Amino acid sequence: MSGVKSLKDPVMSEIIQKSYKHYNEKMVGKDGRPLADTDKSDFDKDGDIKEKVTYSEAVSYRLGAAVLMGDKNTFDRIWLWTTANMQRKNISRIYNTTSKQWQPLDPSKKDNLFAWQFLPTADGKSGGVLTCYHFDPASDADQDIAAALLWADKKWGSSGKINYKAEALAILNDIWNKETKVINGKRILLGSDTQMYTKDPFTGVATNGINVSYFRPMYYEKLFAKADPDHNWGSMVAPAYEVIRKSETAVVHDESNETITGSVNLAPDWITMDAEGKIHDHDWVQNDYFQGGDAFRTHFWIALQHKLNPSDGAANSYCDHKNANSDFSPGPFLKDQLIKNGTVFSGYNIDGRVHWSDESLQTLGVYMAYFWASGYEEGASKLYGKLQGMYHEEGYWGQDPQNYYGQNWVWFSLFFMNEEGGKYPPAAASVKPFKFEVEPKAKPAPKVEKPKETSKIEAGIVYTVPAASWLNFNNGEKITYTSNSMVLNGSGNMMGIIHTLNKDVRGANLLQFKIKGSHTGVEWRRFKVAVKRPGQEIVMAEEQGGNGNTLIKFKNSNGEEVNGISPDDFVTAEIDLKNFDLSGANELILMLVGNDCTLKNVEIGPFKFIKK
Repeated sequence: MSGVKSLKDPVMSEIIQKSYKHYNEKMVGKDGRPLADTDKSDFDKDGDIKEKVTYSEAVSYRLGAAVLMGDKNTFDRIWLWTTANMQRKNISRIYNTTSKQWQPLDPSKKDNLFAWQFLPTADGKSGGVLTCYHFDPASDADQDIAAALLWADKKWGSSGKINYKAEALAILNDIWNKETKVINGKRILLGSDTQMYTKDPFTGVATNGINVSYFRPMYYEKLFAKADPDHNWGSMVAPAYEVIRKSETAVVHDESNETITGSVNLAPDWITMDAEGKIHDHDWVQNDYFQGGDAFRTHFWIALQHKLNPSDGAANSYCDHKNANSDFSPGPFLKDQLIKNGTVFSGYNIDGRVHWSDESLQTLGVYMAYFWASGYEEGASKLYGKLQGMYHEEGYWGQDPQNYYGQNWVWFSLFFMNEEGGKYPPAAASVKPFKFEVEPKAKPAPKVEKPKETSKIEAGIVYTVPAASWLNFNNGEKITYTSNSMVLNGSGNMMGIIHTLNKDVRGANLLQFKIKGSHTGVEWRRFKVAVKRPGQEIVMAEEQGGNGNTLIKFKNSNGEEVNGISPDDFVTAEIDLKNFDLSGANELILMLVGNDCTLKNVEIGPFKFIKK
């Protein structure tokens, strides 16, 4: 690693440098390929579920980190691999997993944007990009790659082997022409070049798919505007804030067309917008509209803009954690969650209900940076203390050093706070750096009394699991999905994560949940239970009955046992957990087993873990 300059806080500077080096050693191949998730779903159907995939997002993170650290050798190595293997103008063929044949990429896709996903053995032998959505670009990564190239031009110039600026401008031109669209007179960034072809699943209205965490006001206002005056990037700043504001109060629907209304200034991961600028449901039909794996990143980017440009009124308003009556800032809600729960959970419905009742590295890191930028230093210190408790001297956080998403977002958040945003061109005005102390100097948050123990422990989350959200866990046997049904051919399995287990729930001996729907076929009442422990693969729990199958019991509202489910009314399902080993598990997984049957319009939840 070369050219790494000393940062501001000695302790944090060492952690930032050590974690940067550790991550690159573990997660950047010698050829420059940035690694990401393990292909557990076997996207390429080659039987290898241990290979590491590469996302364009992972590329953008490592290019950004390399230029921020002044590491030109790593930057160039990653860029050269990426342009050769993922930039669509250089992709000559894509692999069709249905026909098991390579085919040419559509000429209209031969542009400067980047395929979303690369697999090292697409056909079981050679690496490449798959058909379907795998070769579609993700506009967040495209923008971040272009920004990293522009920063590289500022830092190292473009007269060498790589013309960073020319590469960036070519990408920006295709982003503008293919990934932005004028909607109701305002130019807005779409999720990709295909997101202008979505539709409302309930009304059929034509829409455009939007992910607000992809918006980059800090790029549009100065970086892109200055580098690329041929396009009016500055015109995208105000519409970005307007769409975020609209999405926070969106009235959307779950799979059953039940209304969900945003009320705590949290944007959902995905929304769509029609030609008149009205918010609609995405045709993917999420089981709940929530801020989970994507939209939390919005806090980071607007916090960064708030520090870089203190005159940005919208960013200032978004980062106001004191105004409980704000119609834009998520700060009061997130602050309240931290005070009440001692943490900020990893996922919330847009109406404020907890969706994922666990902590994640990525959300802890981003919420920490957001609290700091908002002036809520006590909250930032509390979350920093949590992350420090998860830090390993080798240079990573948490139990999994290969958690690319979590490791990157903690790193960027700490770098931002340690450098005051000054490494993100244009340079920020002088601001007060964060004091990296585990315990805050301010008065501690009010003590929250623990609730009295009860005989019943509930999951606390009511949600619907649509068919398409169940995951394939059946050793390659064919499973097909439609918008409202799931078909099990042969003796297939469907898997869904039921609950994130805490210590109390692990002591439960009965799982109880509501379920309704209709089915056809021979047999589907058998379930298997599996568990996942931190840092380990999914494994079967100690099995009931010796064959791994659990015969589920159904009871009606009168407590009488009934033979199956109904499309009209919920029945209560029960699984005896007393013979299952839940020790140390953080996730309980319910796998449905069926023989040549179809389930339709299935709704499931809430889940109750009961101690008898």
